[in-house]
Amino acid sequence: MNKMKLLLDVAKAMKEKETLKGALTAEGVKDGVTVLKFGNDFEVTDRVKAKISAEVNDGDRVLKHESSTEFSLPCGGPGGRRHHFHHGMHGYCRPGGPRGIKGVFERLSLALTILSNVHMEEQEDKTVLLTFDSDTLPADIKDAISQRIKERHLHGMHGFPREGGPCGPRFHNERRFHGDPRLHGDRQVHGERGFHGGPRFHGEHGCHGPLGLVHGLLPYEQGRVRCKALINDAKEIIMLSIDVEGKRQAEGETRQDVHLTSQVRFIW
Repeated sequence: MNKMKLLLDVAKAMKEKETLKGALTAEGVKDGVTVLKFGNDFEVTDRVKAKISAEVNDGDRVLKHESSTEFSLPCGGPGGRRHHFHHGMHGYCRPGGPRGIKGVFERLSLALTILSNVHMEEQEDKTVLLTFDSDTLPADIKDAISQRIKERHLHGMHGFPREGGPCGPRFHNERRFHGDPRLHGDRQVHGERGFHGGPRFHGEHGCHGPLGLVHGLLPYEQGRVRCKALINDAKEIIMLSIDVEGKRQAEGETRQDVHLTSQVRFIW
């Protein structure tokens, strides 16, 4: 089976889905201590339904949160998210943008190198397992990935400051993310600042709650990324998992071992 054709078929099949249903889980560990557990049972059509659970250890206390939420997608369902992808990439791809044309080819080279190191294995039940391990990459490519993680740390989740991005003020000024009690819980239960917690719980650069902690679990050095994807015979993704581990040392902190695992399972 041709790997490129399989990936194109998967992309086409997933793009045409009118409904996405499944479960997302994530766990983060620093120096052997679990600091984050996150779960989200979701269903996405032209609306998003989510049942969220989170447990966060900020060093002084363990915060727990459970909620259910539902809201409309501004772009009309799973297929409509292509607009946001284009919008998010616009600053990168335009001439004179933060990276310019050279940056486009740098990322293209990185993507092709990663693709060539993706291994494909057909299973007895007709599914296909795709695996990737960054340890198989050339040293210069691994350095490029580490540098990219550092840039995201320094300039926000999109690699450079962008008003309205996940860490930007406009994003967090929206009620459903910043002040909606369905997402942040009863203040009497979770403290005066709700589920946001204290400054350490915010993470770095204004990223709040679990998002901030995930951002703080990405390794700067000696990082290793392992990915798995299980594809069925209809070219649908059954399971996608990412495992990231390494070391990091933020300003004013000691060097830490960090380990972040996440998995999403789709229901078809």
